[in-house]
Amino acid sequence: MPYTLNISDIYYEEVDNVTYVTFATCGDDQDREYLTLQNPNLFDDQDISLGMNYAHVEFCDQNNSQYGGIQKILLEDNILTISFEKASVIAKQTGFCEIALHLSGTPTNLSRVVHELKKISTRDGIINNL
Repeated sequence: MPYTLNISDIYYEEVDNVTYVTFATCGDDQDREYLTLQNPNLFDDQDISLGMNYAHVEFCDQNNSQYGGIQKILLEDNILTISFEKASVIAKQTGFCEIALHLSGTPTNLSRVVHELKKISTRDGIINNL
């Protein structure tokens, strides 16, 4: 059973050769839950040797973050489901391997976000239906 978030905001930003995509619930900062994907557009040999050449994922807290570990990204009926490897930091820290992001309405920047998720999936070898 996936952990479910009702997403009210999607943020998309490019800064210093990194693309950030954040999905956030409504509420004040203390109650707000989020999932952020950081996609490095450039990386060097050191990044590769450290495993930092994959998308970085953060779920609600820096303690729940990792490079890579995503198995699958599926988008169906305005629900974006991201599945993580059982051995991933997020699965170990939170106790779940899937996060289902229920997107309210049709976000204006959804096509850009889907494009970025497809880039991540292609580069990182993630199963997807994007």
